[in-house]
Amino acid sequence: KTQINSLMMSSVRRTGRYKQLKAEGMPEDSIMMDFQKPVKMSRFTWQGEEEVEMSPWDSIRYHKQIAQAGLMSMEPATGDIKAWVGGIDWQHFQYDHVKQGKRQVGSTFKPFVYATAIMHLGMTPCSAVSNASFNKGSYHVPGRGGMLTLRDALAQSQNPVALRLAEMSGTSNVIQTARDLGVTTDISTSLPMALGTSDITIYEMLGAYSTFANFGNYTKPEMIWRIEDANGRVIKEVKPVVKEVMNEMYAYTMIDLMKGVAEFGTASGELRRRGIPVTTEIAGKTGTTQNNSDGWFMGIVPKLATGVWVGWEDRATHFWSTGEGQGAKMGLPIWAIFMKKVFANKELNILMEDKFIKPANWTGSCSDLNNLRNGYGDEGGLQSIDELKNPTQIVPEKPVKKEDRTNEALNSGEDIDFNK
Repeated sequence: KTQINSLMMSSVRRTGRYKQLKAEGMPEDSIMMDFQKPVKMSRFTWQGEEEVEMSPWDSIRYHKQIAQAGLMSMEPATGDIKAWVGGIDWQHFQYDHVKQGKRQVGSTFKPFVYATAIMHLGMTPCSAVSNASFNKGSYHVPGRGGMLTLRDALAQSQNPVALRLAEMSGTSNVIQTARDLGVTTDISTSLPMALGTSDITIYEMLGAYSTFANFGNYTKPEMIWRIEDANGRVIKEVKPVVKEVMNEMYAYTMIDLMKGVAEFGTASGELRRRGIPVTTEIAGKTGTTQNNSDGWFMGIVPKLATGVWVGWEDRATHFWSTGEGQGAKMGLPIWAIFMKKVFANKELNILMEDKFIKPANWTGSCSDLNNLRNGYGDEGGLQSIDELKNPTQIVPEKPVKKEDRTNEALNSGEDIDFNK
C-alpha cells in the first residue's frame, strides 16, 4: 500500500490540476482532499469515451491500468516515415511513445550484439556458440546447454549466447555499433546490456533496424521533408541523412539471422496464428523486458520496417506471466494486424511475395538445426527464452539456483496490484 501511494502521489503531482492548486497557494492536505472529491468527467474505455462521476485520484488509478502502445513504420531505402502512432488516445494520454518515450528494449537489442560479432569476429549464421549457463564473476544466467548456431540462438532468443558474443566482441564495440545505427541513448558498458537493459525509443530502434534492410546504409527517419508557405516558397527542405554502417554482406547476414525469428523462432507461432504464412519473408525480433513490463516486436519486410512497443505508463504495472507478457503476445499482434492491412492495400505495392535482395556472392546460409526442439545437454529443454532475465548475483556459500531470477538493481519497481 505504501508503494502504491508513493506511485500515485508522483502521478498526482504531475497533473495540471495539482500544479494549479499549488500555484494558488492551497496547502498540500487540502489539495489531497480536493483530489478525493468525486466530479463529473470523461474517461477512456476501449469501447469509447465514457461520462462518469469519480474522484481525480480514482481517475488516475483507473487510467494507470490501461495498456499503452506505440507504432512507427518507415521505408528503409528512403527514411520516409509512413506511419507514426504515438499512443492509444491523445485526449486522455497526451504522450508520444514513438520518440518521446524511452523504454527498456529487451531482446530487440540482441541484433546489435550479433552484428558486432559478425563484423569484428568474422562469425556467420552457422557459427556455433555455447548455450550453457553463463557465469561471470558474481553473476549467473541460466542456459540450456549444448552449442547453438547464431541463427538458432537469435531465433530462440537465447540469453547466454548473446552474453558470450558481447563478451567476445567487447561491449564498447557493441555500443559503437548501436551508435553507428543511430542509437544515441546512454548504454551501460556492463555485460547485461547485451540483453537490452537500456531505455531506447521506437524511433531510434526502427532507424537502426532499417539499416539492415537498406544494404547496411543508415537513413535517418523523417516525416516532413519540405515546408512551403501559401505562395509556394520553400521555407525548409530536409536533405536525407545517409551513412554507410556496414557492407551489404554484413547487412544481409543480419537479415538472414532475423528471418529465423519469423520462420521457426519466437515470432513464428503468433505470425501463423495471425494468418501470415511462413513463405512471407520477415526479418524481425521479439523483445520482453523484466517482469513483463514491456513487449516489443521489430519487423522488416523488404520495402517496409515497422516497430511496435506495448506496456504501461509505469513499469510496476505489468502482466504476471511471460506467457501473456512476452513481445510475441504484446507487440507482435499489433504488427501483424497492421501489416495484413498494408499487404491488402495493393496501391502501396508492398506484397507478401516480396523477397529481400541477396548479394550475388553471399554464401552465409546454413540449415536450421532447431536444436531447442530436440533437447540437448545436461540443461537441455524445449523452452525458448524471449525475456530480459538479467544476471543474478550469486550469494556466497549458497548454491546457484537454476530457475530464472532477476537483478533487482535493474528493476524499475516492485509488483503492484492496483486492485488492493
